Amino acid sequence: PSGGDRLRALTGGSFERRRDLVARAGIQRRFGPLRAGIEHTWTHRTSLPGTVRERESEGLVDVIRSDRRLRRHETHVSLSARRAAASLNAHYRHTWSFDDGELPLAIPARAGDVGGEWARSAGVPRHAAGMTASLALPFRVRMLISAETRSGTPYNILSGRDPDRLAAFTDRAGLPRNAGLLPPFGKLSVSASRTVRVPDVAWLAFDVGVRADNLTDRRNITSMGHVLDTPAFGMPLDAMPRRSIRVWAALAR
Repeated sequence: PSGGDRLRALTGGSFERRRDLVARAGIQRRFGPLRAGIEHTWTHRTSLPGTVRERESEGLVDVIRSDRRLRRHETHVSLSARRAAASLNAHYRHTWSFDDGELPLAIPARAGDVGGEWARSAGVPRHAAGMTASLALPFRVRMLISAETRSGTPYNILSGRDPDRLAAFTDRAGLPRNAGLLPPFGKLSVSASRTVRVPDVAWLAFDVGVRADNLTDRRNITSMGHVLDTPAFGMPLDAMPRRSIRVWAALAR
């Protein structure tokens, strides 16, 4: 750390192995060509690793303890249908997930205040849905349509200051952990392909096709400026690729 402080790390004496308690229940039912199902998963995770930074006479010390935890409820609804050469699969997932530290070296915003870290899990959307459809078109063309969407995911906002002078820079200016929320995500992709055989050469065939990813050219942001009072705060820093079209030809066996 700056300032000449010496930093050392050690493992807490009561460090334990992570423990997971998972309970799952579900039901499925067929309605003619349709199959519907719902499943709920409850997860109780304890003894997760986390770090507390303290000051001692010789400098700073990071103590890694197994005192973090996670609680998660996840409900998954699915629907599938098949008729002749066409098929459809759709799903929706609702997730309630809270924890007090997602990384072993995560340091609390306030020294020793692990309880104040309890908040929504980073990177876990509350709502997510997807759909995949497969169709058989004339001239032996196969078409695949896929769509996915999810609500915004939480991320941490920092002040950029170090009020406890621990060289941790985890202060959040009074905001709760993971107070930021990325914009919702959405993506639609379409592909079409068919097998082309070479005349008079029975064993030689090619699989040719075209695929359009992110057909709507949506900008799906994956990272935003998270340090308060900086020009980049709240500005998009990274995003997934925009619309792209790919053509391929592969030897079919």
